[in-house]
Order: sequence, then C-alpha cells, then structure tokens
Amino acid sequence: LAAPAVCTGSGSATSSSRCAGGRYSTSILVDYRPVPRVNLYAGLLVSAVYGGVASGFLHTENVAPTVGVRVRF
Repeated sequence: LAAPAVCTGSGSATSSSRCAGGRYSTSILVDYRPVPRVNLYAGLLVSAVYGGVASGFLHTENVAPTVGVRVRF
C-alpha cells in the first residue's frame, strides 16, 4: 500500500481539502443612540480560512463592514 500524500502548499493552494486547516472570524459592533428612537450603528467582521479548509477558495480573507441607521416609530 502506498503512503498517503503529504499535504503541500498553503492558503488556497493547499493540495487537498483533507489536509488540516481551520477558520476564524472576529467582529466588532458600535451602537450609538443620539435620541431615544434613533440608533446609529457600525460593525466590522473579519474572517479567514487556512490550510485544507481554504482549498479551492478564491480569497482566503474577507472583510465585511456594515453601517446603518434604525428609526423606531
């Protein structure tokens, strides 16, 4: 029997999705209430995949900003 292939490469160039890897994400949210019925908010999510999990991904890192206003009636 042949030995299993060794994982090679890094990031999205990892040789197989069966190789070790992982993902992580971090986020932050800021919410400000200038008057009782209005909220101003901003958020940021940063996520990444690496190793075998990243096999086949076009981009291994993602940044997703969000801003908005909520008015309650």
